[in-house]
Amino acid sequence: MVDAWLDLEPMTREQIEDHTGDWVSVIIKAIDALDTALDEGAKVTVRRHFRHFRSQVGRRFRRVDLELLTLSQELQKIGESLDLLLRNFR
Repeated sequence: MVDAWLDLEPMTREQIEDHTGDWVSVIIKAIDALDTALDEGAKVTVRRHFRHFRSQVGRRFRRVDLELLTLSQELQKIGESLDLLLRNFR
């Protein structure tokens, strides 16, 4: 797990570095807690913090996925209106 975390941790930080919001601070806290647990070598604590990290990242992914779906539906409605408008001008 430590080897995977050496790759995963910087990739995660890179993905969130230009963002703001409560979700960013929650994920950063989860990353920091997992880093600390890994440094201490407490396997049970590492597992708990990794589950928490994975949960927070999963929540963010689902939230972004839902926002993308909502945006896509809104764009489809706009596209349908534009299509109707263009048909009336032909």
